[in-house]
Amino acid sequence: MNTALDLLYFTIPTLISLVIVYLIVSKFNNKETAAKRLELLQSNHDTAFRMRLQAYERLAMLVERTHPRQLIPRVYTSGMTVQELQQALVITINAEFEHNLSQQIYVTAGTWQLIRIFKEQEINMISNYIETQQFRFQYSFKYALNLSQNCNSQSLKIPPMLLQPFVENAIEYGLKEKKDDGK
Repeated sequence: MNTALDLLYFTIPTLISLVIVYLIVSKFNNKETAAKRLELLQSNHDTAFRMRLQAYERLAMLVERTHPRQLIPRVYTSGMTVQELQQALVITINAEFEHNLSQQIYVTAGTWQLIRIFKEQEINMISNYIETQQFRFQYSFKYALNLSQNCNSQSLKIPPMLLQPFVENAIEYGLKEKKDDGK
């Protein structure tokens, strides 16, 4: 019986010590895990913020690159007809938009909708202005607008007078010397 009491005398304090050590290590691990989770969450948040910021920067560049002040000097080549210029402008606007399509996952739905509207308004403005100039020149030239099938040009609006000076110069000075059916 003395042996059993001696055994309990050493075993109980050892078990209590093991439980205390387990609780201390467990608490330390929980704090360490929580700290690592917080650090990972902060890192993910920083990465997502940088990606969103880059997306907004790219979309701002898209708007800038498709502005007529930037677009026409890049697209226009000497001797282009009005129709060729119009098609080149539309193709370039669509290409710029498609190049930045992946940015929509980083920006709000409202922002992406504004970018889509801006694109379509630019394309519609080109068409509207050329139609006005056709009337002005008594339909002495022809033009055609070729849009991609997934382009919804009817639902978009373009700020007035955005492309007007560029297209007017192309019509005025590109068609001035044409004697036949200008295209």
